Order: sequence, then C-alpha cells, then structure tokens
Amino acid sequence: MQTIADGIAVKTPGTNTFELIKKYVDGIYTVSDDEIALAILTLMEQQKLVSEGAGAFSFAPIIMLGISLEKIFQSVGMMKVTMTSMLCGCIANIILDPMLIFGIGFFPKLGMRGAAIATGAGQLLTLAIYIITYRVRQMPVKIDLRQPKPDGHIIGRMYSIGIPATLNLALPSLLISALNAILALYSQSYVLVLGIYYKLQTFLYLPANGVIQGMRPVIGFNYGAKEYKRVKRIYNVVLAMCAVIMALGTVICLAVPSQLMGLFTENPETVKIGETALRVISIGFIISK
Repeated sequence: MQTIADGIAVKTPGTNTFELIKKYVDGIYTVSDDEIALAILTLMEQQKLVSEGAGAFSFAPIIMLGISLEKIFQSVGMMKVTMTSMLCGCIANIILDPMLIFGIGFFPKLGMRGAAIATGAGQLLTLAIYIITYRVRQMPVKIDLRQPKPDGHIIGRMYSIGIPATLNLALPSLLISALNAILALYSQSYVLVLGIYYKLQTFLYLPANGVIQGMRPVIGFNYGAKEYKRVKRIYNVVLAMCAVIMALGTVICLAVPSQLMGLFTENPETVKIGETALRVISIGFIISK
C-alpha cells in the first residue's frame, strides 16, 4: 500500500525535498512521514493556485478592452452589436466548458484549468467581434491613438463619474462578504440560502438591468439635444417597465418560494429557511429598482 510519503517522491522525482524537511523537523516536532509529505503536497498545490491566479489577473487588459468597446457601442446606440458579441462569447464558453473540463472528444481533460481556458476563449471571441465590427462598420465615434491629448477637465469629469460607479459595483461584494461572515456564525444553511437567493435574484434583475442599459444611450442623445421633456418621459416609461418586472418577481417569490428553493437543494431544513427568507426579501424588490 502506497503512503503519502511514497507519493511525494513521485511528485518530486530526483529531489531530496522530503528527506531534507524530515531531517530538519526531526528532534523538534513529533510528526510522521505522512504528515511531512502531506504538508509538502499542500504547499505545492497552493503554489500552483497562486501561479494560475496570476495568469487569470494577467488577462485583465483584454477584459478591460472588451468592456471599453462594449460601452462605446452602447453609447452610440448600437445595442445589437453588444448583445450579439456577448451572446457569442457566452455560448462559446458554455460549449467549451464541459469539453475542456471533462476532456470530451479530442479536447484534453483539464479540470478547473479547462474552465478558465473556456472563459478566456469566450472573452477573446467577444473582443474579436467588437474589433471586427469597429473596423468594418461606420462608427460616429472613432479612437485615434496618434493624437492623444490629455485634458485635465475631461479626465476629472470621467473620474467624478467613474469613482461612484466603481463603489456601486464594489459595495454589493462587500455586503455579500459581510453577510456570509455573519450568517456563518449561526448555520451553514443560512449561507447556502443567501447564495441561492442571489442566483434567483439574477433571473429577476437581469431583465430590469437590460431595460436600463437600453435607456442610457437614448436618454443621453435626448439630453444632449436639450429634449428634457422627452428625457423625463423616457425615464418614467423605463421606471414603469422595471416596476412591472420586479412586481412580477415579488408575486412569484411570495407564491411559490419552496418550489424555487427546491431547484437548488433538497434539504428540507434549507428549503424551509429559504422559503421564509424569500418571502421577506421579495417585499423590497420594487423599491430596489
């Protein structure tokens, strides 16, 4: 029967890592060979995760370029381009995920690394569609890198808009982290219920956010043209549309909360806790939008 200590030699062939550490700890700590070997393997796996995490962060420039082009297309009202690009990227990600994770067909079995590669491939496809469309189609807004002229006033205005927007994106993450820490003190079931709620919330908030994303360029055009009455009318129409979506979500959560929770878990205790939570939280859906 092979022990963990035997496995460490397979993991690190041609090295004396295990013997060196064993020699160091002997006489200081009372540990077995398997405990030393397990510690070495844990460190190796942690190093691997750090390396892969660094690779994921190095992909940030591509993500930021894609987001920038997405906002440029949205700002000029070309919403179909952004929808098509994001759909192509998401569909490619969905198709490649199982193939690269489980090694379907001629694809290698890569596990979590395969999921990361699939996500990166989807983002690259989205970016490629943006760039091709930008070069081929007539655009009212063009980027000219040959004449960069930094303007302190414009940069200041951009930061005045960007910083609050950044905080708006960051605060929900901080909220979820704080809620998880608080709920974990009482029961892991509460943490699970919170996670399920946010998954369900996505199906409700995405349609409303889609309407809001479509509203922004239209309001921008009319505000620039000084059509303030039209801006107010557009705002009221969008507000009513979002209210209908959120009201529908409230009715569903109040009517069938146990069935919604049952989509994610079969634990009776978790379903009961989630049923109560959904009914209470759904009361604030309309106000939240």
